[in-house]
Amino acid sequence: MRTLIITRHGKAAEAMESQSDMLRGLSSRGLKDIKIIGRELSKKNLIPGLILSSPAVRSVETARHLAGCLDISKSVVITRDSLYGNFSNELFGFMDTICSNEKVVMVVGHNPSLLILIEYLSGVILESFPTLATLVLDFEIERWSELTEKKGTLRKLFVPSELR
Repeated sequence: MRTLIITRHGKAAEAMESQSDMLRGLSSRGLKDIKIIGRELSKKNLIPGLILSSPAVRSVETARHLAGCLDISKSVVITRDSLYGNFSNELFGFMDTICSNEKVVMVVGHNPSLLILIEYLSGVILESFPTLATLVLDFEIERWSELTEKKGTLRKLFVPSELR
């Protein structure tokens, strides 16, 4: 059994004039919501051995703060440029090589790519996936290389606004 935790980055601060989207950090609400999601993941013993993150500042901050909330080293956070855009099949290569020994892996990224990934892996169609929404999928597979379309089973969806 393998578990994939899919998390949208936390609420970003407003962009400053001429600031690149990649450089937007988290807002104070984003930081508060991380604690909410971290607490829920911890309660359910959903502790990733590895966190793959988009290189966007708000995603990296989300991943590192979540690692802190879960009492795991921030060194488990690995950024991949392709997780910023439409990462499609590249994720599966990362899962097979970088994550091969991990039973629980988290991906922190952006919409609409995460919504597409969720639908592809599980068949679950979500109307929305707000900031810091976190979806947990279980897979009856031995290796990440066996990850294919609609093999995932939805275990849980955490949405900060529903947990406040």
